[in-house]
Amino acid sequence: RSLNLSSWDTSQMPDMSDMFILTDKLESLTLGPTFIFNKNKGDTFLPNAKKDETYTGKWVYAEDSSISYATGRDFMVGYVGSKPGTYIWGKKEASGNWGDGGSYSVTGGTLTLSGTVNNPLPIYQLAIKEKIAIRNIFKINIDNLIVTGSAEGLFSNLFATTTIENSERLNVAGVTSMKNMFNGSSQLTSLNMSTWDTTGVTTMAGMLDGVDKLGSLELGADFKFKPDVSFNQDSTTAILDHWQTPDGSRKLST
Repeated sequence: RSLNLSSWDTSQMPDMSDMFILTDKLESLTLGPTFIFNKNKGDTFLPNAKKDETYTGKWVYAEDSSISYATGRDFMVGYVGSKPGTYIWGKKEASGNWGDGGSYSVTGGTLTLSGTVNNPLPIYQLAIKEKIAIRNIFKINIDNLIVTGSAEGLFSNLFATTTIENSERLNVAGVTSMKNMFNGSSQLTSLNMSTWDTTGVTTMAGMLDGVDKLGSLELGADFKFKPDVSFNQDSTTAILDHWQTPDGSRKLST
């Protein structure tokens, strides 16, 4: 179903003939800047994307759905390494309700959330319920979202998500629990919580556990960590043995 070839350098590969032959179910392909299809090295037989009531029939760049290829052959010829990343079968836009007053929409690899939701269903559970492939959610976009009550596990277990865009537009002033909020979302590298008011939050247990690539947190005056919060010590930040402000003027040991 998926292949990650992001570290492959094919510049010296003499022949790429039949590389993807009989991989009709391949729907996610991650390529790097040094992976170059060369039409003079043979047809790789990269399959066309599926076209039905769910899929558009195009290969789509997960970070920008305006970049797409009509066929596997077009993808092979058109990809030159300038837009490295993950390409997936394009999906027709899906949308629906989320909880009592929220809504969601999916375009390409981006899931957009908006509205007001009390005790929201965690995103990974919403994805399962609505038959959205979690492995294809690479970005979450927050569109003036208000969450109240428990936000337990809200953004947890999103193992393919690298970015929560506009996270500062999430209003959490009415939230009481942030337990396991990002737990297991191992590809997230940064979070902007500069506008978050955590005054009413009573627990942050497991909030950032398993967020192994998290290297940047933007916090504001109204954000206060709770005593039970923990950071996964396997995080890449542990290599530095401390967190610090960008200018290095303040450091925290854990």
